Amino acid sequence: MMKKYKELIFTVVLIVLVIANVFFTVSVSASGAELTSIEENQSTLLSKNQELTDKITNESSLSTIGEKADSLGFSKPENIVYMTAVEPVAKLP
Repeated sequence: MMKKYKELIFTVVLIVLVIANVFFTVSVSASGAELTSIEENQSTLLSKNQELTDKITNESSLSTIGEKADSLGFSKPENIVYMTAVEPVAKLP
């Protein structure tokens, strides 16, 4: 009788351990798939970031800004006037 209880307890513990093993295996597999998805997303975002950085660098170059200024009608100054320090308007003698 005592042997049957030991066998029953052993069987129940074994079943519980097998179920736990399957559960953790599935959980680890799902985490791996999620990690792969996150790494792919990171790679995509890094690529997009590099693309936008290159675009900012290109758009802020002096040649591009000069071309845009010309297309908007800006021209190079003919006379350059340098301003000195502002003197007070009302001055005591």
